Amino acid sequence: MIEPLDPDAIQAALPTKRLGRRVFAFGRTPSTQDVAREAARSEPDPDGLLVIAEYQTAGRGRLGRRWFSGVGQNLLFSLVLCPERPAPGSLMDHRGDGDRRRRDALGAGRSLLPSEMA
Repeated sequence: MIEPLDPDAIQAALPTKRLGRRVFAFGRTPSTQDVAREAARSEPDPDGLLVIAEYQTAGRGRLGRRWFSGVGQNLLFSLVLCPERPAPGSLMDHRGDGDRRRRDALGAGRSLLPSEMA
């Protein structure tokens, strides 16, 4: 039998200050990515949020392909990272794709408008 996921125990065992600052743990969820995406949009400071599940009913892999895993067979998680904006005049700023990458990551394949990123 697999022990239920304990978000407090997971957080306490992580030796990081950023990754896993907060942990959402589920026995079953449609998709950890869906939960992470919603938290990234609604939480005041989602950076470092770890969403982990024992089982997903609608997991997706690369290119949106369906992905299945039996209970306790794999790590099922999503991690929300909110990098700081590039400094004015930086290489990322000059290439002009720093905001685009962030919008694409948050928008799941569609670019978000700057107003949607706030």
